Amino acid sequence: MGWATGEPVADVTQAARDLITRHLNGEVKLAPVSAEPMALPEEWPAVDLGHRSRAIDDILLGVIRDGLAGPLDKGLEAEADGFALCRDRVDYDIGMKNFIQNGPRVPAAFMHE
Repeated sequence: MGWATGEPVADVTQAARDLITRHLNGEVKLAPVSAEPMALPEEWPAVDLGHRSRAIDDILLGVIRDGLAGPLDKGLEAEADGFALCRDRVDYDIGMKNFIQNGPRVPAAFMHE
C-alpha cells in the first residue's frame, strides 16, 4: 500500500541507524510524514494472526483505518484512543505479563477479549 518500503530485517534498530546514516551522507532522501489523509482500500486482506489477540487486532485495524483516513493530527488522536482501548482489554494484560515473564518470542494464551 506504500506505507513502508524495503524488506523485513532482523535488527530494526540497526536498520534505522543505517538509514539515518545513508540519509546524512546524502545517499537517500527521507521525506516528512504527510499530514494529508491517505486513500484506503475498500477491503483489507485477511491476515493469519497466529497466536496474537483477535480483540487487540480489531482495535489496531480500526486505528489504522481511522488514522490514515484523516489528517495527521486526527490520526495521532486515533492512535492514542486505540491505545486506551487496548489497555482496557484482558488480552493486553495477558500479553504484557507474558512478554515480561517470557520475552517477545513466546506465544501468549490470549482469551480474545
